[in-house]
Amino acid sequence: MSSEETEEIKRYFGVVAEGLRHDIQQVAEGHEVVLTQVKEFRKEVREEFREVRSVIKFSFC
Repeated sequence: MSSEETEEIKRYFGVVAEGLRHDIQQVAEGHEVVLTQVKEFRKEVREEFREVRSVIKFSFC
């Protein structure tokens, strides 16, 4: 294998690696979005449970 072929292979894998970095970054950003949505959902559910508990306590007093 010539040094020219070797350099071409290195460039090719450099391009492939850069594409993978980009894909991994997109997955990480998507994960952050989902995590934020889950945290918001948990907060909303927690608040709704508090309201339900208040109504139940009020109706039994």
